[in-house]
Amino acid sequence: MVFVAGILFPPAIAAPVFVAGGVAGALGAYTLARGVGRGGSRGERDADAGDGRLLRLLTRQGDFATLLAVRVAPSFPHTAINFAAGLLGIPVGRFLASTALGLAIKGTLYVSVIHQVAGAATMAEAISWRTVAPLAALTVLLLLGPPLLRRLRPRSD
Repeated sequence: MVFVAGILFPPAIAAPVFVAGGVAGALGAYTLARGVGRGGSRGERDADAGDGRLLRLLTRQGDFATLLAVRVAPSFPHTAINFAAGLLGIPVGRFLASTALGLAIKGTLYVSVIHQVAGAATMAEAISWRTVAPLAALTVLLLLGPPLLRRLRPRSD
């Protein structure tokens, strides 16, 4: 969808189209996984059994910043985020807000580049390190931010 929107529309239209479609699809997957996960504490059991790093991460730390970080991470599978969040019962508001913001950040960057170089001869010209580097830096900041804040906050007794 990001490629189709980026080629067909200018970035100001393509980004919201991409975000709307992405959030709708994410909510569908989340809802499906949430329904399946109601059969018990499956998410916690699977996370403890080592079935996936994402499931373990979100089991330990399902806050907004972590959800946003995994959403903007380059090449991270969005389907895995959607299903893991549903299985673990991450609050839907937090899930949707992080999804919308993450897709807006990543999508705006991608559709802008795709639109600008739609006539490029190769895909390497369309998505370069210049595109991925800001996403990688943002991901690192979002992942390191919450633990750093916890260390800096005074402990309440």
